[in-house]
Amino acid sequence: MTQSVDTVIHAVTVYRDQARIERQGSLTLAAGLHTLSVGSLPAWMDQHSVRAAGRGLGMRIISVDVRSELLTQSSHEQVAELEEQLDALTGEQTALADLYQVHQDQVERLKGLARDSVEEFAEGIAKGRTPLNGVTAFNDFIKTELRQAYDELYEVGRLREELDKVVESFRHELDKLRHGSGRKVYVVEVTVEVDAEAELTLEISYLVGRAEWLPQYDLRLEGDQLNLTYLASIRQRTGEDWPELALTLSTAQPSRSGDLPELSPWFIQPYHPPMPKRAAMMGRSASSANEDALMEFAVFEDTAAGAPAPAPQAPPPMEVAQAEVQRSGMALTYTSANALPVVADGQPRKVTILAADVETQLDYLCVPKLAEEAYLRALITNTSGTTLMPGDASVFHGADFVGRSNLGLIAPNEEFEVQLGGDDRIRVDRKLTKRETSRNLIGGKRRVT
Repeated sequence: MTQSVDTVIHAVTVYRDQARIERQGSLTLAAGLHTLSVGSLPAWMDQHSVRAAGRGLGMRIISVDVRSELLTQSSHEQVAELEEQLDALTGEQTALADLYQVHQDQVERLKGLARDSVEEFAEGIAKGRTPLNGVTAFNDFIKTELRQAYDELYEVGRLREELDKVVESFRHELDKLRHGSGRKVYVVEVTVEVDAEAELTLEISYLVGRAEWLPQYDLRLEGDQLNLTYLASIRQRTGEDWPELALTLSTAQPSRSGDLPELSPWFIQPYHPPMPKRAAMMGRSASSANEDALMEFAVFEDTAAGAPAPAPQAPPPMEVAQAEVQRSGMALTYTSANALPVVADGQPRKVTILAADVETQLDYLCVPKLAEEAYLRALITNTSGTTLMPGDASVFHGADFVGRSNLGLIAPNEEFEVQLGGDDRIRVDRKLTKRETSRNLIGGKRRVT
């Protein structure tokens, strides 16, 4: 008899292009043989990666099987109810958009009224028609009305942002219901043998695609000190939402083959070029002489019908032993400090891996012929204590964003350069200080200095 087990996600390890999900559920079993079923696992699951384990006295796992099935029809009442609520929310979005435009138009009208009155007031004051206290009263009126219009504009904008989030969550839930019908899912069936009645904790793990994390960096210069913040941008469309838990990020690549690549053999053979037409019309003696001469040349020839040489395999990830970074084999892993839910909507969620002040040397570079600015450059030593994976970097001077850069793979204590943008405080002039032209009396040549 098959018995369904309710499981929850209790651990997630995110790799660069997939994730390992660990589920856990408990139940009490009587003595005997039982088949436990864990269903509705995502279609993007790698069925060959499924593993089962358990905790319980006098229990043994006999077999683990994976099969696919199609979901049953979703409740039409649920879909209809969500569609009705979504229509109402969409109507509220439209109303708030119209109200936002009304307040925006009000702001523009007040600004236009203030601009148009400048010339009229100046002429009126010059000709004595407009008293100064009237101008002051008008300015106070404009300030008051503008302040109120801006406050209302900000409030409506805030309400629109909150409503957009609610609408997005409703659409996500409705999409799950609409596409639930006929969608393939996987079911894991675990056969266990129990000696005596006891409680079993069943653990299921599997790899699932459509999940990734990407390294990102913030480089913030405060005076002469550079702060490096190492971030991870996580997103997934696996078909199941991850609850609020501490995520583990790994640089391992489980999908990469573990087999040692083998080179195809090459052999040296004589090269026989095609015979020219003229030589083919000559006698046998000339042909034989040509062949004897050509036998002196040899080239490398691929045995695979002239196929190009196989591309060199990429080296494995660099192994770095750091006390504060967990290491599993040749991979580095990071565990987020705070619990983070990740919804299966493809939207990025960011967590901080580390933040550290790094050793920096600053200097300026300039190209006076092309630009008048001096460009700040930082020679940075990776004193963060961990390997920095390749990723994009945002560069800040204090609170000001100045541009984007890109970091490669950087080992601990390795030096690397980052361009920090132009410094407007330094101007560069390029001037001609001396020019001389001389003409030789012989040969008509000139020398320009």
